[in-house]
Amino acid sequence: MFKATLLVSFLFLSSAFAANPIYKLNINLTLNGKHVASQGLIVNHGEKSEIQQKSANGTGSFIEVTPEEIDGELKKVHLKFTVGVIAKGVRQILSTPEMIVSEGKEGSITVGDDDGPESFTLTVLANRQPVKK
Repeated sequence: MFKATLLVSFLFLSSAFAANPIYKLNINLTLNGKHVASQGLIVNHGEKSEIQQKSANGTGSFIEVTPEEIDGELKKVHLKFTVGVIAKGVRQILSTPEMIVSEGKEGSITVGDDDGPESFTLTVLANRQPVKK
């Protein structure tokens, strides 16, 4: 009985200290039919990261992303985004899309009408990175 309890305790503790996955994301954003951003980003599981681009006149765009590993689906990543624009220094959120992508395969989502004033297409390629010890 003691050995079984010890083994269960060890398995629980080893999974608690296992490193969370790290992902390299290649993100492309097209806003109103114009390509506005292509960025590579290293992100940690469960942590929000942000890409922001602004021009000299104060306009720009931003993308926030939080990756999450899917239990039981080791080769898939759940990505939660916030996509928006910056006008006169003020941030305006356009959408908060989510997508599930397979590692190594490009995923894409389009929000709004193709010819609408606030439409965008977000394309993502996610790859798991080795965890350095």
